[in-house]
Amino acid sequence: MYADTLRSPELRHEVPLPAPDAMIYVEHNGTRRVFAGSLEIPRLEELDGLSASPLEALGVDELIAAGVSAREREPELVLRACRAEGVERVVVPGTFPVGVADHLRANGIEIDVDTVCDGGPSPCTLAEARAALRVALAADRSRAERRPVSIEEVTTSQEPATR
Repeated sequence: MYADTLRSPELRHEVPLPAPDAMIYVEHNGTRRVFAGSLEIPRLEELDGLSASPLEALGVDELIAAGVSAREREPELVLRACRAEGVERVVVPGTFPVGVADHLRANGIEIDVDTVCDGGPSPCTLAEARAALRVALAADRSRAERRPVSIEEVTTSQEPATR
């Protein structure tokens, strides 16, 4: 994946910390690695099961020194991350940047778009949201009536009709 965790729910699921700058996430052979700006590395290293590497390991400084624009540099860094991790085929979310995908394909990386996790709510997520809504409504009623919430009330309450 190539995104930031503020706008990408897919990446935020894998890297649960707020980061405004795009990072590269590669999961391969049981290893989860993130390539990110060097200022983010200490925070990323605190996350269990995640290996963090600075973009400098992919040659970002050399690309900048050579005058490569950000528009050309970003897809190249993703390609270099794939090569560094030995990845020849990737599965990406539907929100993956098209320009980056084109660059990967042009350089021999196969791309499959994950249609199961398209960023929309899964049945599990919807069920969890409905359960949370039931709890919130029961708590609202109990607060208005100045009484505690009962388990029975939470499990039997009805959700309001959706529009």
